[in-house]
Amino acid sequence: MENYHKNRIECNFLFVLLLLPVILFGQQDYVTIKFKGIRPDDQMGLVPFRNPGRGLRIDVALDLKTKADPYHHIKGVSTIFSSELNKYSADSISVVQACIYLSGYEGVMLSDSALITLQSFFDEVRLKGMKTLIRFAYETGNISSKGASFADISTHLGQMQYIMERNKDVIIAIQAGMIGVDGDWLNIKGMLGTDKELRLAILKKLLATIPVNCMLQVRQPEIKNLISIEDPDYKRIGYYDNMILSKPNKLDGGIREGTLAYEEIAREAATISVDGALPWGSWSISKEGSLVDGMKTALRLRLHHYSTLSITRNNKEDGADTNYSISHWKDLPLTPEKLIMLKLPVGNDYFMASSGNIVQRSAYEYIRDHIGYRIELQSLTLPAKRPNNSPIKLKLELINKGFANIKQLCSVAFVLVDPTGKVYELAVDAIPENWQPFAFGDPEFKPLIHEINYQGPLPKKLIPGKYMLGVWIADGNQRLHYDARYAIRCANRGVKWWVSNDGRYGINVLTTLTISK
Repeated sequence: MENYHKNRIECNFLFVLLLLPVILFGQQDYVTIKFKGIRPDDQMGLVPFRNPGRGLRIDVALDLKTKADPYHHIKGVSTIFSSELNKYSADSISVVQACIYLSGYEGVMLSDSALITLQSFFDEVRLKGMKTLIRFAYETGNISSKGASFADISTHLGQMQYIMERNKDVIIAIQAGMIGVDGDWLNIKGMLGTDKELRLAILKKLLATIPVNCMLQVRQPEIKNLISIEDPDYKRIGYYDNMILSKPNKLDGGIREGTLAYEEIAREAATISVDGALPWGSWSISKEGSLVDGMKTALRLRLHHYSTLSITRNNKEDGADTNYSISHWKDLPLTPEKLIMLKLPVGNDYFMASSGNIVQRSAYEYIRDHIGYRIELQSLTLPAKRPNNSPIKLKLELINKGFANIKQLCSVAFVLVDPTGKVYELAVDAIPENWQPFAFGDPEFKPLIHEINYQGPLPKKLIPGKYMLGVWIADGNQRLHYDARYAIRCANRGVKWWVSNDGRYGINVLTTLTISK
């Protein structure tokens, strides 16, 4: 093989093709462009990326009968949303968890008004470019209720089925509520709390009602294990933990390090949807409670592949400035050495300023930026020169530096954007759901390298000139596919985030490519 000059190339917005280690495929010479992570003093360096289906999330509550939040007495779907989003506008929230209350409909069918209110909630989610986790409940901590019967649950789920199906593209998962205060499957009144057959029947009804490709989340493995592991529906069940603690407590549902439940979640988490929340801060600062340690939480979020975590709990509850757990996380300094010691994922540039100095980050920033997926591009290999009308070969390498893989259905394409903004798609076979951050069972949690490959012709009748070459990671659902708010942005400097004027495309621009006659 011939020897070639070796130069290091960083990705800028211009297409700079200096000779690096050249790879020979047939008769063509190939060059490799290297990408870098975002530094704290880069543009967007300290601002969290808003990516779909991941990150810190807000919690809202909506009573379908009163059209109000039963805990905070705020009325109207839009007002309920805005009251929470405004608190966390700096955190780039893209996910909302909603507890939808069916209170007052025990023994009767849901009214048309209730169903319209439910649809208006999904309309608001879509309007704000968000996705949602949903839990239905009949009981709140404020209202005395006898709870619902299985007949109520069955009837109401049947009434709501078409609404869930219509909005499945914005639903991350349905949480197995219906029984217990806030649908938590604890403190359950009546036979539904003690009869395993009835509990199993509720799970089966939920699984039969929610959209086929939608995950059902349960509070504990013992609930999931009501379903046989041989049942195909077993793989459709993930977890939500509303009591993430760092110290053993009777309220943790038995999900603590060293327990069978904890290990079961760790074994399954890579292929299911996992979500959670800290306890309410009012409990944490009480005599019975405790604050939640930030780094212990990060380790658990990584091991159990959490995609989202509530920012509402143990934080700015009721607008109070109380020193809850998340406030402590914001004050807890973090170093790259600490993360390396704990084998937690982090990019080489996450702490490094452009001057070469280390910038202090907090545990809160780290969890916020790494919960769910965090895609960092590594390199792009492409032809140094492309003979006229010949096929092109592209290879893009990436690492997922987050805690979890991408859970929602996505599609990937390389794209060319001409000077007028017209986009040409080069479809590839990549499956983003397979971009795991580490291999299952790897005690070192070594990051995996994933590839996006294309080999084929360029679109016909391209006008000669300079084109932006990018990668487009779009939502795989038809209604959201051409909506830039649901496209995934990579965590790299020098990779421009380009949104088309019509809002259809959100593209990570890799370089420019000159098309000749």
